[in-house]
Amino acid sequence: MLPVFFVLFFIFAIAGASMMSGENEGEVSAGGCSPIGGINQEKWSNGIENAGVFKGKQNTFILVARKYGIDPVLFAAIAMNETAWGKSRAVTEKNNPGGLMDPATGMATVRVYASLDEGLDAMGQTLHNRIIVDGLNTVEKLGNVYAPVGAANDPSNLNSNWIPTVYSIAEKLGGLTMNCAAEVGSDVKIVGDKMNYFD
Repeated sequence: MLPVFFVLFFIFAIAGASMMSGENEGEVSAGGCSPIGGINQEKWSNGIENAGVFKGKQNTFILVARKYGIDPVLFAAIAMNETAWGKSRAVTEKNNPGGLMDPATGMATVRVYASLDEGLDAMGQTLHNRIIVDGLNTVEKLGNVYAPVGAANDPSNLNSNWIPTVYSIAEKLGGLTMNCAAEVGSDVKIVGDKMNYFD
């Protein structure tokens, strides 16, 4: 009877310690992932509400992300990074939230979209094709293609900060909700015309 008591005591002690050291809902787990497995509504709403032209676009990010099967927090974090939190000329004047370059100019300028919603949709499609179709399912893999270090259109070497900055912004928005581990299925298809970021 005494050994059973010690075993049970040991199990409950470990379980209690795990619960005590667990993350609070507002914290982010290692790797930038949401500890609640979904969007932290308070951080998500506050972050986007204070992000320039993205104010009021919380649901748009979610709907576009759902349409393309991508993480809304990653989607928004990249948009915040690419646009200085919704305040860059690319997004305020050209409705381009993703830093998507225009192949018609030899990638010298960003693409122009008729509306911010159109720009968000184009960015969502591009992220779908990179993350889902091409299998760039981690921030590191995606960053090496989406914002490669040494790119000709990055003379100030800002791309070297892309990966840590996207992680930092994702954490401010409550943490990533998808692709915390590689989770790409075999039933993937290209949505729309596959956009080549480097065309």
